[in-house]
Amino acid sequence: MSEFSVNAPKDAVDRKGVYILMDTLIEATQRQDGTCSQEIYLDSGRLQGKLEIIGGISDFGLCNQLVDLQREDGFYKLVKGLGVSISAPDDPGLKTVPVIWKHYGKHDRYGRGTTLRFDVPADGGEFIYMFDQVQWDEEDDVIGNITFILQHPGQLAEVNVRLFVDDALDVPSGERDSKVERESEAYKSVIRRSLVSAGTDGRLRRAIERAKAGESMTVAYIGGSITQGAGAKPINTNCYAYQSFKGITERLGDPSRFSYVKAGAGGTSSEFGLMRYTKEVCLFGERKPDIVFIEFAVNDYDDETRGRCFESLLRTALSADNHPAVILLFSVFANNENLQDRLIPIGTEYGVPMVSVKNAVVPQFAFPQNAGRVISKRQYFYDTFHPTNMGHTVMSDCLLNLFDVVLADPSLNGFSRSDASLAEDYEKAAAYPCCGPTFDGIKLIERAASYPDGVCVDVGSFTETDPELQCVERDLDVIPSPEFAANWKRPLGAGSAPFVLKLSARSVFLIFKDSGNATTGRASVSVNGQEVFIADPHRNNWTHCNVKLLAEGQERADYEITVAPAQGDEDKDFTILGFGYTD
Repeated sequence: MSEFSVNAPKDAVDRKGVYILMDTLIEATQRQDGTCSQEIYLDSGRLQGKLEIIGGISDFGLCNQLVDLQREDGFYKLVKGLGVSISAPDDPGLKTVPVIWKHYGKHDRYGRGTTLRFDVPADGGEFIYMFDQVQWDEEDDVIGNITFILQHPGQLAEVNVRLFVDDALDVPSGERDSKVERESEAYKSVIRRSLVSAGTDGRLRRAIERAKAGESMTVAYIGGSITQGAGAKPINTNCYAYQSFKGITERLGDPSRFSYVKAGAGGTSSEFGLMRYTKEVCLFGERKPDIVFIEFAVNDYDDETRGRCFESLLRTALSADNHPAVILLFSVFANNENLQDRLIPIGTEYGVPMVSVKNAVVPQFAFPQNAGRVISKRQYFYDTFHPTNMGHTVMSDCLLNLFDVVLADPSLNGFSRSDASLAEDYEKAAAYPCCGPTFDGIKLIERAASYPDGVCVDVGSFTETDPELQCVERDLDVIPSPEFAANWKRPLGAGSAPFVLKLSARSVFLIFKDSGNATTGRASVSVNGQEVFIADPHRNNWTHCNVKLLAEGQERADYEITVAPAQGDEDKDFTILGFGYTD
């Protein structure tokens, strides 16, 4: 691994550069090793997205060329250095910030690859790091991330990062956007476009009536990284979930009577959301949300069930005996895409309210500043996938617009529907699922001292518990906590005895850990003696949770699930996080 550390002076020379971070807020998260940092990931198309959205480069080919470590006329030739500025006007104790620019390795993703380290004064001046003396590691594969080391969890700073490029390149100068005027009629018009449907099931109107009558209410959010709060700084209070929760409480009564639940997990689909809903939102029946927001419109591209898990999650939330209001939220990526065309028919069938951020912001992105554009992509997106603080505010305003519409018109959303009527309408919709057989009533199996009746577990060589897990900030927490901490890990050198699960079920899901660690290998997964799947933690190549449907039938059947090291990976580790099943 090539590693360089410098303490170069600030450089006043004006160089040609393109921004990849501009006036970007960062927030320290406590890591498992005790450090506090903000990683800005640049792999998997993220840096290209930043060059386009923040840097303003419209030539997609040039964006790819600038980040390519394999081309002779790519990154090493075209990018001459970095310019980094950091300021923290509200935290005068922050004097210097260690910064790490990391390339990932070809064969050892995190253990190899060039690592550049330098200390940047937190005084707002641009720190210059030129590449002319760097000896690049021959193992360099892709540009991985830039990391800022801060002092304590939740610490904030504002950063700018430029790539200094070859003088022959024609790149934008980095003009800043006009301020977003939230009180303007143009902005309010954008927000109004977000309303897909106020719903016809009556549940939102009923929840509003109950809240206004003085009842205590629980408002819950479940989704992917956007619901987790990615891009929001601070993540716990500037995320769209908490912003909209505050707006709801202000509209409906005494805020002290409202409880807030946030259950977002980055990089996961509604397939995993279905596994988490009963556990993380409902606490296995101990908690009954009154209003539930579901946000998976940008996470379900890899959903192998093609909407069935999403529909099952919606049905699970709707089927609670307190008849909660369930609202579908369709967020959007920087490529202007989401899956709302797949999901809106499901929401329509069940009569639930639906809000589309795509409908609100995408039409105006194409207009010039001050000529129809209210908010730019650079202002809305923190990166290719996640909103900035302003983007989260837009999402919150879209949700609150739904409440304002329903509050203003008593005829909307099934005014004064009875509990019996709400239940009857749900039963009618539930009889004819939109997407096919559902996974209603899904149950979880995690590592435990004992298991449900009829479930037999032989851990084989999966004898340890893995502490290195995907961690997320829940509710109002700033410090992340792990997903599926009760798991089964097959450690290095543990032998090849398979993990065996026996049960009777209609369907069975495997939940396993993805990882970029070179020590982690693949696993062969068999059902009743037939290999059905090779679980490859390096397909996504970062520490997070993955779900795979292993078996499904119309009726219950006996299943024997075995998980064993894949051929060639017998000397590597693998972690089973849990199983989901319907009986």
